[in-house]
Amino acid sequence: MIGLDVTSERISGFVEDDGRGFEDNGETEGGLGLRSVRERAALLEGTVEVYSSLEGGAGVQVCFPLRNGVG
Repeated sequence: MIGLDVTSERISGFVEDDGRGFEDNGETEGGLGLRSVRERAALLEGTVEVYSSLEGGAGVQVCFPLRNGVG
């Protein structure tokens, strides 16, 4: 699933699947791809969250603040 949410204060998007999932021990750094996404988000004062469940599914959400209605 892919989603996008826009409010007057932020814009956020997510990608998630219903696959196998993985153990999320709070230390999910990921590989080069996730590191790159986190670095780019930080440049725009954004956040990146990775979540997963052993029961199935994983996702990534990015969120960026908007200033005066403009990113």
